[in-house]
Amino acid sequence: MFFSYSDIVNACSVEALTREMSIAFSTNIKALSTTAEKTLIYNDHQQDEGFISMPVLDRLHELYINKVGSIFARNQGDTLPTIHAQVLAFCGRTGKPLAILDGKAVTNLKCAAISAYVTDMCAKSDAQILAVIGAGQQARQQIKAVLTVRDIQKIKLYNRSSEALHTFRQEILSDYPFIKVEVCSSIAKTIDHADIVGTATSSRVPIDLFRDLKPDIHINCMGGHSCSAREIPQEVLEHSFLIVEDRETAVVEAGALHQNATEVFELHLQDRSKLQSQQTIFSSTGYALLDAITVAKILKLTGKNENNAYGNKENISVSNSIA
Repeated sequence: MFFSYSDIVNACSVEALTREMSIAFSTNIKALSTTAEKTLIYNDHQQDEGFISMPVLDRLHELYINKVGSIFARNQGDTLPTIHAQVLAFCGRTGKPLAILDGKAVTNLKCAAISAYVTDMCAKSDAQILAVIGAGQQARQQIKAVLTVRDIQKIKLYNRSSEALHTFRQEILSDYPFIKVEVCSSIAKTIDHADIVGTATSSRVPIDLFRDLKPDIHINCMGGHSCSAREIPQEVLEHSFLIVEDRETAVVEAGALHQNATEVFELHLQDRSKLQSQQTIFSSTGYALLDAITVAKILKLTGKNENNAYGNKENISVSNSIA
């Protein structure tokens, strides 16, 4: 069974997957899984091109997946995507192949849902202004994520390309005609008075100083990072309540300042009112177990997964904003 991009979008909403993640985290899914180290094989001597493998065994859902793909820089005029990816799914109980799923769709849905979950836990309940920096796929997922859990009245946008920014604005107005959309001339103006910020750029240097932020602002940082460079200044990360998918992965990929971060799997143990009263940052580096939860939900909704891992936990109540 092959699930195309449209198959996945039609099968599962961000809201449904956000609820599923909340349930899985309360079930201590990480302790019931084994995630192998991400493998990168570079193409010849090109250190920015190659192939990737991200396997995980999710025992809660009796599911094994491996997200495999390629990352290749494109010359001007080359219409091929930079990234190609597919997710292979097998039954963890019988070893039977279950499906091949479009990797881009799984990744986008996963990123939107985990951002929605973290935003719901951390952003103040009356947040009204969302700032988005970037105009690519992840910027679009950030809007889906935040609008799933908060009643946003205004979206402020910034991107270096005015053409991409105009296209992005028109898409938002078409999809969400009830929301005011403002295009800003600088990042400082974009984040001014924002309650929630989503950064989704490829920059390896801080994109702004991020001064004068609200003391209770929440930031979803989904863009560029490495151990020595990042789009959010280090001092901002150091003075915020930091959240990651997996500490070990975050330290390896984004630096030692993530070693005391709280994992998304632990977030439900935190005092929500305290979280929403302080500056919080979700520093995302990716984690394959979240892809497994996503695939499990898609297979369940389409009737392709006969395993009912949760039993009567389907009716566990979660936050009113995503229930």
